[in-house]
Amino acid sequence: MAVVRATSPDGRSWEVEAVREPVTFGRSRSEPFFWASIVVTVILIGVVIAFAVLSTIIAIVGGVLLVIWLAERISNLLRPRLYARTKGPPPEEVVWKADRLARGKLEHRIVRAIESGNPDVEPPGLTLLKD
Repeated sequence: MAVVRATSPDGRSWEVEAVREPVTFGRSRSEPFFWASIVVTVILIGVVIAFAVLSTIIAIVGGVLLVIWLAERISNLLRPRLYARTKGPPPEEVVWKADRLARGKLEHRIVRAIESGNPDVEPPGLTLLKD
């Protein structure tokens, strides 16, 4: 992915980069509750199937909820992380998670925040991650 450059008022040069994290089947910093979400999804599927036998309306409502749940999980995995790094001095790295799939405008919001001297803010559409 393309790297966007910015210069902060203190003269440091920053590189802003969007990265889509690979899907892993283990615990990672980006998705610490991966296995818990898999278990909850399997339980939801089981409950929807069990209720489908009892009532068509409950099955439809459960199916809709299941689709919403799966869409959120997939969306979370597809949204990129945006990194802003400078070699300093002092070296610094700031990380955001995008609130939506589009990233072009988000990179430019980060550049504006860096150029205004506030790299640690949450521009609209981004969530600042703290390590």
